[in-house]
Amino acid sequence: MATLREYFDKSSQRILTTISTHKAVTTDGEVEIVVQVHYDFESGTKYASLYIPKTKYGRDLYMSLLTQLEEMMKPRGIHDVKLPPPAHFYGMMHVQNGPPDGWMTLIDRPLGEPDNPASNLMFTGTVFFYSDNEISEVNLALLKDAAKQRKLNLRWRGPLFARERSLIERPVAFISYDSRDKEQIARPLAIKLQQSNCPVWFDEFSLGAGDSLRESIEKGLKETAKCVVILSPHYLSNQRWTKVEFNSVFTREIIEERNVFLPVWAGVSVEDVYEYSPSLANRLGIDWNLGLDLVAVKLAQKIGQEAQLPSKNVWRRDMPESK
Repeated sequence: MATLREYFDKSSQRILTTISTHKAVTTDGEVEIVVQVHYDFESGTKYASLYIPKTKYGRDLYMSLLTQLEEMMKPRGIHDVKLPPPAHFYGMMHVQNGPPDGWMTLIDRPLGEPDNPASNLMFTGTVFFYSDNEISEVNLALLKDAAKQRKLNLRWRGPLFARERSLIERPVAFISYDSRDKEQIARPLAIKLQQSNCPVWFDEFSLGAGDSLRESIEKGLKETAKCVVILSPHYLSNQRWTKVEFNSVFTREIIEERNVFLPVWAGVSVEDVYEYSPSLANRLGIDWNLGLDLVAVKLAQKIGQEAQLPSKNVWRRDMPESK
């Protein structure tokens, strides 16, 4: 599970970010706060995020940070800078750090347009507090009220945020399919499951540039609770990757002594599946002819019996029905 600090470090990766540290003085000592200012030159805005390590000072420290935010956001002194990937800005960015005057100069040079300095960007008033401390709902409400009085929009991200996001990002089911079924079956099903708060391992979602295909697939096959196998004529005739994936999951079932496969039958008969794997032919599957929505619901229900899914499923059930 990723830590809250990791999520803080990865936030706003698509825009330019400056990083500095701030010593917050308390009655019993100092706490080092990491301050990020995020500059969105496309929208002409900027906002801030602060990382507060676990500390005993609690609400008083947070209140103090709200009063010091404007000063902490000034591009003064030595900062680290995270540039966005080149694919996400069009032109050049000029960054002058520190000397000679101690201030950082940030300039965006968009294609065919004049320089756009960071000083032109409007502060949205949004500030994210990434805090490793738990906070009660009462104290959080008081803190947000104090922020509102300073015309700030406080967004709180604490340990619960890290736990929930980890659940969303950790695949709970692996989708094994033949590439010829990708457009019509695999991709729509993967997207529908993701939208149902059922994170899945799917090559487009789970593989990045430079990743080892074999290692990533093996990791997904070992760590996910279930393997959704799309049994189609293409799949049954494939003796390469899909056969390797099938054998890996079959071996896992033997070792763990439990059912891992969730078959989706797409245009195949019992005889076809029996010819491929006699044991799988006796496994209750879901017929693709039921339609994408119903198939996804049934799969998510089965997966949820053995894997912890994000809690959004709970509050969605509690929402009033639309009339």
